[in-house]
Amino acid sequence: MLILLTDGIITQGDDPVALAALALTQNIKVHTITFSAQADQALMEQVAIAGGGTFHHAPDSATLHAIFQQLAETLPAMLVQ
Repeated sequence: MLILLTDGIITQGDDPVALAALALTQNIKVHTITFSAQADQALMEQVAIAGGGTFHHAPDSATLHAIFQQLAETLPAMLVQ
């Protein structure tokens, strides 16, 4: 699992949708979380879909905490001794 916490504004680099799709071929789910009011939420939703993950927007810290809690609950339980 990869969690992309971003202001959602692309300034440089490769196509994030293509990169998320590539990650998924490597069995890496990409979840996106935006926090900026100026975030390109539609693009970050496309990234999450391409990466087999989910998109979230966190306008405040309480929402961000809830999102991380929700994502953590999707992880498989592991017993470590």
